[in-house]
Amino acid sequence: MTAYSAFRLFFTLICLVVFSGRLTGEEKKPILEVSYKPPKDAITTDTVEIVAGVSEVARLKVDSIQASRERTLIVPLKNLTDTDINIRTVSVSCGCMAAITADLVIPAKKTMSLYLKVTPEDPGLFSKRVTVSFEGGISVVVIVESKVQPAYSISPSRIALNPGSDKGMEIKITSNFGSEPFSVESPDALVTLRRVAFEGSVATFECSMIEEGVMSPWETEIPIFIRAGEKVHEYRLMVINASTVEIKPSLIVPHLSGGKLTARAVVTGFGINENPLNCEVVGAGNDVDVSITRRRDSGSMVAMYELSIEGDVSKLKTVELKWMREGSTKVLTSSQMVFRR
Repeated sequence: MTAYSAFRLFFTLICLVVFSGRLTGEEKKPILEVSYKPPKDAITTDTVEIVAGVSEVARLKVDSIQASRERTLIVPLKNLTDTDINIRTVSVSCGCMAAITADLVIPAKKTMSLYLKVTPEDPGLFSKRVTVSFEGGISVVVIVESKVQPAYSISPSRIALNPGSDKGMEIKITSNFGSEPFSVESPDALVTLRRVAFEGSVATFECSMIEEGVMSPWETEIPIFIRAGEKVHEYRLMVINASTVEIKPSLIVPHLSGGKLTARAVVTGFGINENPLNCEVVGAGNDVDVSITRRRDSGSMVAMYELSIEGDVSKLKTVELKWMREGSTKVLTSSQMVFRR
């Protein structure tokens, strides 16, 4: 036997061994397990049971999950029937969820896992549907319910500051998921942050407003940037300038009432009920006096002021009023009074 003949004989024997299964009619076995390894922080839900000929609705409650962070859910599917069943399709109700496995064969009386990736965007209550359809016409509707929280929380979310005061106001920034170190900063020119404590997952900062903030808006929103590792989270802190007041309307128009010239103004400011205002006419020599005759508080930040105007206003078109806290000469704001003929 030549070397070539020996090689042909060896190749023929190999082919008979390799293809013997196909020649005897043996078929490829269905895939029973998916080659996917879930992350360590994957959340395993309650088991969903599949009953022969019955379509079910199952509610799965999941602990709080972080907004804008992908989480993997492991949903055990238990086949209570006496036959193997096939998952035909898996559909989700929103783009924030995706099924990793949608083609499983679940043996009779066995449990298999369905993997879902969830990336909720907005904080709040989370309730989304996953529909698992099986061959044979039955299906299971899984409603995933959870509470979505931001990565960090700022408390309080609204503060009041006095410009230039030595005493600021504390806020607490809490990491809702773990105790990874983080830093905080704000680019706002009027408000400064100083860290005074850091314990566990909670950092305490003292907020202050610089003296130049005296004439800043009554209420403003400042950005807060929280950096953890390479990721930066942006939040908003509402800041009230406790020294600033707002007078409405911007043009106060007096009117005759009972033979007297009167007017009304709405004053808005922090703690306006505890620290009421007084007003005076700017400039001497015009022989006009404006005084407050009545104040009606509407909560802690809004008050209605009734004004009395005395003097000769026949030749006047406008006067300017300056507003101050009672007992103080520091002018907080000004307004215009217009006399119409």
